[in-house]
Amino acid sequence: MSPTEGVMVVGIDTFHDPTKKGASVAGLVVSLNDTFSQWYSQTMIQKPNTELVDALKLGLSNGLAEYCQLNGSCPRNIMVSKSTCAQYAIYVLSANFCPGFSRWNW
Repeated sequence: MSPTEGVMVVGIDTFHDPTKKGASVAGLVVSLNDTFSQWYSQTMIQKPNTELVDALKLGLSNGLAEYCQLNGSCPRNIMVSKSTCAQYAIYVLSANFCPGFSRWNW
């Protein structure tokens, strides 16, 4: 077994347009294979006064479904990277993403 077998890498970033109050775009990429050469990506318009994770839950769910369908099983490990992520943002991501994993019906 290779060290990357069963590993899914998730990348997250956002863009906040200062000219449009509260308008943001959230982007997500998800690796789909062990060599990290296939990716699923999705962008979402983030509604004003919502947390980043609210805009990304659907994207992550879709990426997980693609991974599971392509590989015949779901990832054993998921690594999440958010560029320029503050300590609070890491807390929000883990508090909102991780509890949901155990409740999903694989």
